[in-house]
Amino acid sequence: MNPKSAFTTLPIYLLFFTTCTNGFSIYNALFKAQSNLKSLIYQNHPIPEGYTYCQAEYPIADNYKKVPNSELLHVQLFLRHGDRTPENLIKNELVDWNDCKQSYDHIQLRPNNSEQTDITFQLIPQLPAKSSTNTDSKKDFSSKLWTGSCSVGQLTDLGKQQHIQLGKAIRELYVEKLNFLDSELSSANIERNINVRTSQIWRTQNTAESFLNGLYPSINRKNQTNIPMNYYPIQIETMLSNTIMCPKIKLILQKIALSRDYINYLKSTRKEMAKLNHIFGVNTNADSKWLYSWISHMDVLQPRLCNNKPYPCNLDLCASKQDAKFALNNANFETKYIKRDSIYSDMLTRLTAGPLLNEILVGFNKVIENKDKNNQIPKLSIFSAHDETLTNLLGAFKANDEGILWPPYASNLAIELWKQNPSNGQSASHSIRILYNGKTLQVLGTKNEINKPWCDFNSCDYSNFEKYLTTIIPDDIIKECEI
Repeated sequence: MNPKSAFTTLPIYLLFFTTCTNGFSIYNALFKAQSNLKSLIYQNHPIPEGYTYCQAEYPIADNYKKVPNSELLHVQLFLRHGDRTPENLIKNELVDWNDCKQSYDHIQLRPNNSEQTDITFQLIPQLPAKSSTNTDSKKDFSSKLWTGSCSVGQLTDLGKQQHIQLGKAIRELYVEKLNFLDSELSSANIERNINVRTSQIWRTQNTAESFLNGLYPSINRKNQTNIPMNYYPIQIETMLSNTIMCPKIKLILQKIALSRDYINYLKSTRKEMAKLNHIFGVNTNADSKWLYSWISHMDVLQPRLCNNKPYPCNLDLCASKQDAKFALNNANFETKYIKRDSIYSDMLTRLTAGPLLNEILVGFNKVIENKDKNNQIPKLSIFSAHDETLTNLLGAFKANDEGILWPPYASNLAIELWKQNPSNGQSASHSIRILYNGKTLQVLGTKNEINKPWCDFNSCDYSNFEKYLTTIIPDDIIKECEI
């Protein structure tokens, strides 16, 4: 299992609270000073019908229409991993998570550079059994974790199936309907068809394996086809907010968290937060993230809701489905406010999403400039990533209120590059279409023109898309990250 870093295991906007020793006193002082302000009940904001954290919508080939008079050149596809176990542990983990039996992780040995596999190793988490009568459990840490076959934050069998189905949906679209990708994958054609990148976190690698199993099932893969899965070292990761190399991110988050709107938001939910903290048995003095955000509460409750697990209890008081909904609604507000609506959001976006947006532009420009047509640029670039990857991008794109909601499991963001056929002697132009969970992404306006979307992503002129992104991408990220 891969090592975890601080910025890959926590929502980025919680990091300030978990690392700042005087955060609690700062918050209390401001809270008291502004106690006369009217509370803002953010959790009552309506959630669109059909939205669920548990499952994203898939693209439907029958509903897909090509950009008129255009040729599809390249797709960058960003995925959120599928269903997983919680990342946050609570005091009495009595739930059984026996939901990770279908392991697709294997290490293969090929002797003497042979094409044939000599031996295969399977990676399986081992969770010791525990019981109230097992005195040995007091001699190790097993009592602090649930029983079953799943590790913390691990992709479940349901999560694997979600991405097999998503891979099948993408195959129906880009292979069977558009003939954009080759029907069969082999070592000879893999480089012109797909490129795969994951994070170092195990669940994104499981997700990529499952997705590829749907996109190119065994019947459509030649024997011994080797599919490389690339990843960036933690220190230079761009699919997550890199606070290791950019400490200024934490300072911006501090400003957002101490803003008047955010403090009033927390004030309006403090009663419900205290109730759940009591049920979870968490030590808020040791870990203040439970006081300053609803993200961890959502993380405890939503995986249980999605897998029909019992909710946590403390004596005769139990959490409920309504609590899970309440926590999710608050998490939706937090991501919208922090990533899009705060006066500091644009500054945050430059440092968190800017490097990845630059990679997106570089990838598209390589395709546009590939005049010799050497077929070395893959048609489909797959990024198996996290909810934070998507919220960083959606915030940068100024997604509307529906689009900025917390990305469900197996969310999919397809950024398509199209070449418009020239007419009347004019040179060919290019456009961008963005599909988010099977629908065209709807965006808001910019500060200079707030009354209309900054681009129509049914077909957004590439020059406008490039111009907008260059205003977000730092010229010198290292310099801008300096404190």
